[in-house]
Amino acid sequence: MNKSEYIALKARIRHELHNIDIIEQALTKEGLFPKIISSSISGIDLSSDLARRAIGSYLHDYYCAVEKIASHVCRATEEGMPKGNSWHYQLIFNMSLELNELRPRLFSKELLNLLNELRGFRHVFRNVYGVNLDSIKEMALLKKLPRISRMLQKDIASFLHIMDKAICTEDS
Repeated sequence: MNKSEYIALKARIRHELHNIDIIEQALTKEGLFPKIISSSISGIDLSSDLARRAIGSYLHDYYCAVEKIASHVCRATEEGMPKGNSWHYQLIFNMSLELNELRPRLFSKELLNLLNELRGFRHVFRNVYGVNLDSIKEMALLKKLPRISRMLQKDIASFLHIMDKAICTEDS
């Protein structure tokens, strides 16, 4: 990857991090991030069908933004997007691998495990009726979201730091 391609990758990553920040701000406004201090979302009880669907949408969008970051890295490094039924899993798993000469790992193993929980929820959210969403599972994921957020920020900063040094070295 040349310098201009890397600059574009960084911009795409920053864009998705901004989207994640918007999601976190919305959850904060509702008293659901970084801690759950509210029993409702926009005045609707958290155990209601409508609240489950709204919270599910936030969790879904959060995971999709993370997955977009992974796909941007995958495409920029030309390692090839995974194919087949398990491509969502394979994509984030691949991002936990360090590919010498190509890129450092994007996600730590610990973050990978947490992202897999979100990925599993995303699958359920997209493939079952909203009335079947489990508010207990949603609350458990909401409680993990601050940890996911901290780890994601740390892992991405580490990835970019290593890439910055590699790209600068290539320019010299």
